[in-house]
Amino acid sequence: MSWKEIPPKISMLHARQVPSVGGDTFYASQYRAYDDLSEAMKAFLEPLEAEHDGRNFDIDLIRRPSTHPVVVRHPETGRKALYVNGGFTRRIPSLPPGESAAILNFLYDHCTRERYQARIRYERGTLAMWDNRCVQHSAVPDFGGEVREMHRVAVLCDQRPSR
Repeated sequence: MSWKEIPPKISMLHARQVPSVGGDTFYASQYRAYDDLSEAMKAFLEPLEAEHDGRNFDIDLIRRPSTHPVVVRHPETGRKALYVNGGFTRRIPSLPPGESAAILNFLYDHCTRERYQARIRYERGTLAMWDNRCVQHSAVPDFGGEVREMHRVAVLCDQRPSR
């Protein structure tokens, strides 16, 4: 939900009904993704802001996109993390469109590398919880036409992502 002006800090998924095969979720550490970047890339990214747009997620969403730093500092740990994702991050307004797309595509691939991931295989009743400020998540769409019912709870945050 990075498209929100103040995204939730914690999210939880409770598996109510799971498919017989597949339907896992991967969680990727954005601390580790940031740490693995070269010093030159970190210096390039740190002053940048990116636009996050939720209109593809919520058809009734009327609000305008939110802008957040590409690199954020976790308010509790002080660690830096990447804060872009393929679901909601649309562009880096300070860059020409081609450069913005190239950088974001590089970051989308980088952020979701297997070495940053943990993968959860759900059983009915499984509860997963993560910190949205430093972890990305994505469902694996490999369960065909079977039902995958998840209930999500989000814990509100009182501050915007910041450097």
